[in-house]
Amino acid sequence: MTLSPERQDPGGLADERRALRRLAEENQALRRVATLVASGTEPEDLYPAIAEEVARLLGSPQLEMVRYESDTQATVVGAAGDHPFAVASSWALDGPSVMELIRRTGQPGRIHDFSELPGTVAEVARTAGIASASGAPIVVGGSTWGALSSRISWQSPSRISRRATS
Repeated sequence: MTLSPERQDPGGLADERRALRRLAEENQALRRVATLVASGTEPEDLYPAIAEEVARLLGSPQLEMVRYESDTQATVVGAAGDHPFAVASSWALDGPSVMELIRRTGQPGRIHDFSELPGTVAEVARTAGIASASGAPIVVGGSTWGALSSRISWQSPSRISRRATS
C-alpha cells in the first residue's frame, strides 16, 4: 500500500521544519553580524562579512555589496565568491546593470541577459561569463545607500570539460 503525501506528512511537518531551520540559519547569521557591529568592527572588515553571510543564506556562488558614491559610480565594499567585481573596485554606472537599475529606481532589480547590453559592467559581466544578475537596495535613513547583487554564471561545454580534465 502506498501512502499519499498528505498521509506521509500530516499537517506539512516537513515544510514547517524547513521553515524553522531557515529561520534559525537567518538568526545565526544576524547574530554573527550583530556581534561584529557590537565589537566595533571596521567597515572594511564588516561589509565582506555581511556579503559572506548573505551569500550563504541565499546559496549564491557570487555576491557583492556595493556603496553608491554618486548617481554614476558604485564601489564594491564586500564580496563573496569568485567574480570580477573585487572589493574596493569602483564601477561606472554607464549602462544597464543591476547596480544602475537599483540606484535609479531604489527597488530590487534583475538583468536577465547581458549579451547585448552596453556599458562597463555589462562588458565585464559578458567577459566573466555572467548570465544574469539580481539584487536589492540597501536603504539607510530613507535613502538608497547601496545594493546587494547576486550573479549566475554560465560556462560553455568546452570550458567545463577543460576544467574537469585539469
